[in-house]
Amino acid sequence: RGSTPWLHSANMIRKWGEEWRDKAKALAARRVRAWGFVGTGKSDQAGDLPFFAHLHRKEVPTLEGHPDVFDESVRGKFKQVLADQVAQWKPNSGVVGYALGNEFAEAITMDEIKAILKGPPSPAKKALIQHVVDRRYEGNVEAAAASWKTEPTSSLQELVQDKPRPSEEDLAEMRRHYADAYYGFIYQTVKELDSNRLYFGYWILQGVPFWPNNEEDWRIIAQHCDVIGYDRYNDAFADETLLQLMRETDKPVILGEFSFPPHYGGGRGNGIFEGSLLH
Repeated sequence: RGSTPWLHSANMIRKWGEEWRDKAKALAARRVRAWGFVGTGKSDQAGDLPFFAHLHRKEVPTLEGHPDVFDESVRGKFKQVLADQVAQWKPNSGVVGYALGNEFAEAITMDEIKAILKGPPSPAKKALIQHVVDRRYEGNVEAAAASWKTEPTSSLQELVQDKPRPSEEDLAEMRRHYADAYYGFIYQTVKELDSNRLYFGYWILQGVPFWPNNEEDWRIIAQHCDVIGYDRYNDAFADETLLQLMRETDKPVILGEFSFPPHYGGGRGNGIFEGSLLH
């Protein structure tokens, strides 16, 4: 998105000086109300308008992109990081609910699972292998080892020490298990910290042309949120896939971002990713 946000900030500083943030937010609140909106959604709070608080996991150690929620020490650190943030937001009556992370950064990918399997033993690696051995090989470690082209073994520990190469089907099952545990841990923790607020997930991307959308992601996050918060950048506001997922999961949804850039006639779509903000 180029330097546009920085130019905007520079102009605000020139106009209002050191207190530019407060004055800009006050103006934003007045405009939002005048336009008929009841809150600022994913944006920062403006005035006393309702908004969604954004949580992060910056201080939590990661394994291959995300925290290892199968590791008790990591879970403890993660809980504390979330607790510190929720404690700051909880007194704010404008907080409708929480979401952690955003879009790509919180999506569990197949490449991440492959990297975990290639890496040294870890609680996540052990949990993923154990899960698939039990679920798809009826607990038979020898059968899994043969399928995954590793040294013959009947020991789960030796299998974890190795660098297995599971089939795409087995990898997909591992990815689902990791995602289910990860999103489930966050949802349960946030609700324990503040049971009176909604949790919106991580603003899952849906229908983005260049992102390998996995319908299973929608099904997984539906189990670990109160409302499915999603972002959509596509030529149409909805398609049959999205509508079917909504019917299937039967969960409240809220659209956090939807683009309709003006550089091609004002039609809604994904043009924002073609550099529209740089022109």
